[in-house]
Amino acid sequence: IEDVIVHPSYQGSGIGAKLVKRLLVEAETTGIEIVTVTFDTKHASFYQRCGFTYGGGGVWRIKNG
Repeated sequence: IEDVIVHPSYQGSGIGAKLVKRLLVEAETTGIEIVTVTFDTKHASFYQRCGFTYGGGGVWRIKNG
């Protein structure tokens, strides 16, 4: 999952959590056992509330130019 972002006017209403829950249900239904999420670290607590465990082990390299 790539970071789920809800428009600020609708944040806090449960939309993001419902989207993530639906994605996880679909993953389970289709037999996907491992789901990872890429997100800005400031959103870690949201994903932890959605059942993910923060590992902090990812590193990205972005080529400039």
